[in-house]
Amino acid sequence: MTKSECEKICCGRPKTNTRIIGWFQIVGSVGGVGISSLDLNSLDLEAQNHDLRFRLAILSVIFLIVNLGMGIGLLDGSYNKHPGHLKVWLIYEYICLILVLIGVLGATKIVNDHKNEMKTPINNPEVEI
Repeated sequence: MTKSECEKICCGRPKTNTRIIGWFQIVGSVGGVGISSLDLNSLDLEAQNHDLRFRLAILSVIFLIVNLGMGIGLLDGSYNKHPGHLKVWLIYEYICLILVLIGVLGATKIVNDHKNEMKTPINNPEVEI
């Protein structure tokens, strides 16, 4: 495959696409950390019972910070021609993809297991509105 054929198929040079992905990852992570920190500010941190919402907010901030670091590593690997950084980023993305698939399958199973419990009274013909 020649360079021009690759540019036609990939909609640009792979180096450019890698940099675009890295910048989107960095901007998205910074925005996500900002939104998650706003969510954390709305929670009562003095309360002894740290509920599920608090734990999920902390996990999302940790994930976004790691994601920010991986985006920086991707850009560093692209600009300074460090293929090791690119390989680490690929492994990280594969792990994230697997975790998302597990989460989606788990959520689907939970919804299917509790389908009858989640019916609203509007869908019940016995309940008059």
